[in-house]
Amino acid sequence: MSVVEFNNQQWEKILALLKTCQNIYIGQESDCRNFLEAVFWITRSGSQWRLLPADYGNCNSIYK
Repeated sequence: MSVVEFNNQQWEKILALLKTCQNIYIGQESDCRNFLEAVFWITRSGSQWRLLPADYGNCNSIYK
């Protein structure tokens, strides 16, 4: 399955929504974006974290 990447318009909408939530820690936007793209890949593929493509980085690092 191909890698999931948000376009900038999609990411701006997601980020704006996340910033309105008081209890959500975003941290660095690039890390947050990478994590959410990985989550979308996992949900679309039905795969496990350990099978995450290397394009997202180390599966343990992304998960944490």
